[in-house]
Amino acid sequence: MGLIVYRNKGILVLLYLVVSTFFWAILTGFLSRTYGGFFANIDIYEVMSLVFASTALWTYLTRYDYYRDRNGEKKRMDTPHELFWIPMRIWVYILLIISLVLLGNSQFRYFDQI
Repeated sequence: MGLIVYRNKGILVLLYLVVSTFFWAILTGFLSRTYGGFFANIDIYEVMSLVFASTALWTYLTRYDYYRDRNGEKKRMDTPHELFWIPMRIWVYILLIISLVLLGNSQFRYFDQI
């Protein structure tokens, strides 16, 4: 029994989070070093907001499986995809809410600076 409980494609939520983190960290670091200015003032909460928003988008686009029936029509499969017993369609909203809270923090400072 593993520490990460998932069913079917649910593990992809964590993979999307890791890949998005590396992508945005590399991109914002490159833009900050190369161009400076606005990009030099981006804080960690704005980067984390971008990470969670892109993970939510990626999860939204892959949350269901589809197949084509005999007539060639695209139909959705009823395969449950879960991570920690939470379906992928719910993870989209969780990640989006986290993203909006972190984006709001960059404007209103809910949390202390890291």
